[in-house]
Amino acid sequence: MTRKPKRAGLMGRLSEPHERLGRGRGRERGTRCRVARLEAEPGAQGDRVEQLQDGLRAVRDERLILRERLNGVHVRRAGLYFSWAGEEEARRRAAEAEREEARRERGRQVEELSLRLGAAEGLLRSVLEPSPGAARRSRTRRAPAAP
Repeated sequence: MTRKPKRAGLMGRLSEPHERLGRGRGRERGTRCRVARLEAEPGAQGDRVEQLQDGLRAVRDERLILRERLNGVHVRRAGLYFSWAGEEEARRRAAEAEREEARRERGRQVEELSLRLGAAEGLLRSVLEPSPGAARRSRTRRAPAAP
């Protein structure tokens, strides 16, 4: 029986180093996996960086296209404003010409009416003013005054 207790004591003493060795091997495997992941990570990160750079280039290209379109819209808008301003100026000139023509027409009408009024006043004066021969006749024709 001395062998068994010796063996049990030896096994007891070896079990702790075995456990530590197992834990060490487990940690070593974990560390190796972690090292492998970390070594693979720059490649994955590089791929991700390239994807992001490609996306950024696509956004820049799209932005350039949109800016070109916007510039075209600005040019078109400026052309439309210029055309509109020309049309408005033509309308303003036409309206001003119409007003001026209406003012001239009113002036002509006033002048014509003034001439007609002057003629009418002259006619009235000539009718209302007694002529020297007419004054004598009117005196003889008067009815006698009542007593």
